[in-house]
Amino acid sequence: MNEKLSKVLASQRAAVSGLRFDQAPELFKDIESTKAQMRHAGQKIPPAFTR
Repeated sequence: MNEKLSKVLASQRAAVSGLRFDQAPELFKDIESTKAQMRHAGQKIPPAFTR
């Protein structure tokens, strides 16, 4: 699961690259949800993904 969530987060971040929150609010909310799942699973979020 750790690897899967990391890959999901990476693909989500790539999808919003260059976008602002008002352009894709649902995608940004999905990213925050994925990060919350990672924290709940005891995973550390890679620094490149923290905002």
